Amino acid sequence: MWRDDAYLLDMLIAAKEAREFSAGLSWDEFRSSSLHQHAIAKALENIGEAARKVSDETKTAPPGDPVGPDCGAAAPDRP
Repeated sequence: MWRDDAYLLDMLIAAKEAREFSAGLSWDEFRSSSLHQHAIAKALENIGEAARKVSDETKTAPPGDPVGPDCGAAAPDRP
């Protein structure tokens, strides 16, 4: 489903943002910076919101397997 692709992309972007927000921070710096705490918390919240919207079909699909008839190109080991 194209919506699932969008939700998964949103999750990936939010995860990358959380890593960027925390890059170079020590634990003490993070603890003393409400700005960084809130930015990372928001990114994690965005991941949770998108994950909740992903279809059950996509959630139960084996990793790396395309889902549904509109998945795009065939997998390399399939005709």
